[in-house]
Amino acid sequence: MLFKRVGVFLFLACMISAGASAQSRDRNQSPVLGTGQGLEMNRSDLAKMRNNKQEKNSEQTDVYMFAVAFSLIDSVMYTSDIQKMEAETLNNHWFLKNREGYENQFSAFVTGGDDETTVTFLYFSEEEKRAARKLATLVKRNSKTNRFPIIGTGEEFRFTPIVEL
Repeated sequence: MLFKRVGVFLFLACMISAGASAQSRDRNQSPVLGTGQGLEMNRSDLAKMRNNKQEKNSEQTDVYMFAVAFSLIDSVMYTSDIQKMEAETLNNHWFLKNREGYENQFSAFVTGGDDETTVTFLYFSEEEKRAARKLATLVKRNSKTNRFPIIGTGEEFRFTPIVEL
């Protein structure tokens, strides 16, 4: 028991002396860095770093996608068919590069223009079976509880590939 107390006392004494030496600095020096000191980075440099990393981890592959839109005014769920899009860019196998553009296409088709009362989601997968299971699950879950009337767009809606300049 005595050895434990001595050990704890020595441990605390070492920690206090280490902390005191670590905090001793020149009190005359300003703790704030001046202009040009330290690391500086602006937003454009940070965006370039992020884009370079995404481009390095990106690949072009065929994806199967479908969109789902919920109208907040008339409580209707719209679904598209599963469509194969060739040579789409995926970042880290999880992020579709032009996802927002495809969501806007489906939202514009459903609402007939720009209506901000529709919430649109895009689902995609590299495997057709996985996309089909996800669509079936969404339709089954919402038709079972009669949450929303479900309207399928069928062959009327087709995604158009987004080409970046």
